[in-house]
Amino acid sequence: MLHNLKIEYNDLVEKYKEIIDYAGRFSESFSLITNLKKPYTKQPPRCDHECLLSPLFPCLIDQKIGRELSGKYKGKAGNHKIMNMYKACKTSRVIVRGMPNLFLFSNNLPEDLCFYRNGEVWFWTITHEEMAFMESANKNDVEFLQMHDIKFVRTPIV
Repeated sequence: MLHNLKIEYNDLVEKYKEIIDYAGRFSESFSLITNLKKPYTKQPPRCDHECLLSPLFPCLIDQKIGRELSGKYKGKAGNHKIMNMYKACKTSRVIVRGMPNLFLFSNNLPEDLCFYRNGEVWFWTITHEEMAFMESANKNDVEFLQMHDIKFVRTPIV
């Protein structure tokens, strides 16, 4: 049986590395949101977090700018937002684990870490709201959260 889950955000902050390892192993890609950097250019886009994100460049799959954002972000982004999509692999997991905690809201960090499974949003966060969700969570997902004392509430799948 599958469940949608609302996850206790503070637990994610405390279990950052465990979550990154798990989500990175059981998804095919992930995204982060950052801002275009002045002077604005889209070819290639320069972003506020270039220094932090540059080690992930070999894992970059796609970049969507402003109104091109999709999924949970469609229609919510200003013209100066960038969604960087990366391949979820061992290399990217190691790099992200070494970054500052991306679940903490800070202007010095990209926001809204989102993992995709089977081409769909699976595990996603809204950093500035301190909210996290897991859609279509399976038995293994639930067991992982329970094993790491990460609290959650089941919500109906609509």
